[in-house]
Amino acid sequence: MTINPYDQIPYPKYAHCESHPRVLEFMATMFGMQPCAINRARVLELGCASGTNLLPMAQEFPDGSFIGIDLSEKQIAAAQSMAAEASLDNVEFVEGSLHDIDDSWGHFDYILCHGVYSWVPAETANEILAVCRRNLTPQGVAMVSYNVYPGWHFRTIVRDMMLYHVRGIEDPNERVKKARGIAHFLTENVPAGSAVHAVLEEQCGLIDKAEDGYLVHDQLELHNHPLYFREFVQHAESAGLQYLSEVNFAAMLASGTPPAVQRAMAGRSLIEVGQYLDFFQNRSFRKSLLCQSEIVIDRSLRSFSLDQFSLVLTGQPEPLDVDLLSSDAARFQMPKGGVSAGTPLLKAIMVCLSEFWPQSTSFDDVYEAVLKKLPDSCRPNKDDGREKVLQLLDTLFRTGFLDAALHPPRVARMPSDKPLASLLARTQARYDSSITTCRHESIQISKLERQVLMQLNGQSDQSAIAESLQRGVSPDDGLPSDEISMQQLVTTTLEKLGQWALLVE
Repeated sequence: MTINPYDQIPYPKYAHCESHPRVLEFMATMFGMQPCAINRARVLELGCASGTNLLPMAQEFPDGSFIGIDLSEKQIAAAQSMAAEASLDNVEFVEGSLHDIDDSWGHFDYILCHGVYSWVPAETANEILAVCRRNLTPQGVAMVSYNVYPGWHFRTIVRDMMLYHVRGIEDPNERVKKARGIAHFLTENVPAGSAVHAVLEEQCGLIDKAEDGYLVHDQLELHNHPLYFREFVQHAESAGLQYLSEVNFAAMLASGTPPAVQRAMAGRSLIEVGQYLDFFQNRSFRKSLLCQSEIVIDRSLRSFSLDQFSLVLTGQPEPLDVDLLSSDAARFQMPKGGVSAGTPLLKAIMVCLSEFWPQSTSFDDVYEAVLKKLPDSCRPNKDDGREKVLQLLDTLFRTGFLDAALHPPRVARMPSDKPLASLLARTQARYDSSITTCRHESIQISKLERQVLMQLNGQSDQSAIAESLQRGVSPDDGLPSDEISMQQLVTTTLEKLGQWALLVE
């Protein structure tokens, strides 16, 4: 009997925040499309696995309709079980091939395909795009992720070495063990200072951090077909689709590259710029958005302005005491880089956005908060104050530090008297330490945090939560047994859950 590696070692269970229809809706609107509002959209996910990506969307939008399809019987069963336990009746999981999708499935406003296109035979990659063409609504948007060159040239070197070493081994667990072993053996024994040693050392570091599921279904997958960005665009066009954008607008811009590169990119087409940026950045992975070829895309962005959207930083900055009047720059360190703010106005903007985190906020609320934060001597005048703040926010957006949305998540920044988490998050906490936040991000939480999260049904106050926890305390838990200390611990834990966007309004 042939072993199905997806059943034996499932692909790592993550929610992919950039595949959320919220992102697709915003990017389509930004470029002049009129996409369906995501709170009532019909969404299809190709290769949904155990539903970790799709289920939170169904939880968030009860008036929407969601369908996921996957070949793995085991993972579809897990997705169906979780949906039933979380009382989600607006999502359906289908065991089957995407070749089974035809006109009878109807049209979808958003189609998501993360981690499939590069890892299937050519005819199936063709079918992915055929489904997008056939089953997208006229204003629909598809997200497809895929491996790209030149970055995957380096990864292919190590992948080929590992595949050779595990040839003839069918058991996925044994393949992973042997693959890790040969990667380390080669790194330790090829000549130091050689080009191949540099490649092996870098890739071995990535392999060490990777979960077994990633190695099995990416590096050791039979099919792994990277391509150049320009080739993907041509493939999409041949299927009657066109390239809209990346999920991250900043990834499309040359503004973060050296001045010489920016000058060289001036006047080139969008696709040329994208391809050259891949060369300069040695990019190995893309998440691209597609739409129907008949759509007229407004690349000028003349009608686009951030004051039409809800705004939030892309990550929570580390705590920082900021002197708005100091001439010294303040560094706001975030998970993916940081913002150096040298002027009082930019400092105030970053402080206010940090205080709003993790809630999304309208431009007007940001502007009013900034005015209140600034002393009179630094406050911009009424004539151009809004424009100055808007320009700085636009710079944060174009450099990848600010997100914008038409329909932001309903996040509670601070715990209420009777804190509430989504039923899905509470259900996830019963089985796993990996939880999906309201920002559609997967995070790992502790046993205590899971215990608290499971009780956040909006019916119990903090004292009742502490009392319930206290009844279940055992000496091995290392938790306080007295009432006051337990209440303090619950309060601290709730504040953490709030900062992680696990509390809902």
